[in-house]
Amino acid sequence: MVLRRINNLIFIFIILCSTGFYEFSFLGPIQKVAEIIGVGLIVILLAFNLVYAEQKYIPHNFTLPIVLILFSLLTSMFMAKFSREQAFGDTLYAQRAIYFYALYFLLHVLKIKPRDLTIIFIAFGFIYVFLFLIQFTIYPTIIFDAYVRFERGTVRIYMAGSGYLGIASLITAQNFYRSNRIGYLLMLLLFLMIIVLSGGRFPIALSIFVLSIFFILDRKVKSRFFLMFLGLIAMGALFFAFQNIFEAMLLRSHSDIQLGQDYVRLRAIQFFLTDFFLHPMAYITGNGMFSNNSTYGLEIRNRMLFDGYFLSDIGIFGIYAIYGAFFLLGVVIMIVKAFKLKIESQFFFIKFFFFEIVLGLLTAASLTQSHFICLLVSVLYIADVSNYFNHQQVDILKS
Repeated sequence: MVLRRINNLIFIFIILCSTGFYEFSFLGPIQKVAEIIGVGLIVILLAFNLVYAEQKYIPHNFTLPIVLILFSLLTSMFMAKFSREQAFGDTLYAQRAIYFYALYFLLHVLKIKPRDLTIIFIAFGFIYVFLFLIQFTIYPTIIFDAYVRFERGTVRIYMAGSGYLGIASLITAQNFYRSNRIGYLLMLLLFLMIIVLSGGRFPIALSIFVLSIFFILDRKVKSRFFLMFLGLIAMGALFFAFQNIFEAMLLRSHSDIQLGQDYVRLRAIQFFLTDFFLHPMAYITGNGMFSNNSTYGLEIRNRMLFDGYFLSDIGIFGIYAIYGAFFLLGVVIMIVKAFKLKIESQFFFIKFFFFEIVLGLLTAASLTQSHFICLLVSVLYIADVSNYFNHQQVDILKS
């Protein structure tokens, strides 16, 4: 029991490091080195286990895709040096977020129970809600070094850790669908309210769409007609409560459609898949992660400031431009494996988590953000454990 709690605390601390301790402005230098601390802890614990531990491991179904992703760091780093003259040290530091993929292997060492992980996910979902509401309430005072500004009829806030809000909504939705307990419905509505308040058109549409598909496909849904009735009431209440936000988003969407080929994201995709590549080999290796201390980083900043080209806005296209074909191949293999693995019913939400990832590939760069990577590899670990015990015909929640 003591070891279990220690391992859980280690995992929680790594999550906090991956968020930069939520980028509180008053933390200053601490938040800037937090990712390095988290990665260092992962490496030290893995090295210690390699030397001293003698344990039987649950099969690692996602070793190949994660190795490919980590290998892409090496190839892209050399291209950044060769074509952009960026020093190896600068690239090693700039790509630090991707090192968190190694947490997948550490989780197999720590052997954290999947039930504990789902509780931690929900807890971090509530932490995100709490911090979001504080920042929302005290705006224009800003306490986070994050994207915070008034747009589309709301205060748009994008803090690290939003992935836990998303997966918490999936877990509570599954629990509500299968139990009809009002407590789960209230938690789900709270999570959805924060997603709406953020003012992101795609996250709102994605959440509602995935939750609807989840409802249709989950075979263990209880009282489907009753839940549909409650869902319509809840969606109507959310719309009328935040009508000004929805109207502002519709106006923005209409103006973006009118731009057609001139829409900034389409122009950004065209640039980062063509003129951005200075060497033909970069289409395989990637161009490498840019450092703020290099001329390469200055080039990227100029594109953001003067052209509005943001790599984070073009999803998998931006990831490919930086890390290349090996990273892309790793992502494809990972997603295919995640959908093919047979897991237990209580972890059915995992399939829809990856469904959200697939739908978000075109517009989100989550797969290169340390806080989301920690969540992603944790879900992969749960899938491994559940698949193993599913074949062993053992209830993982009782193991």
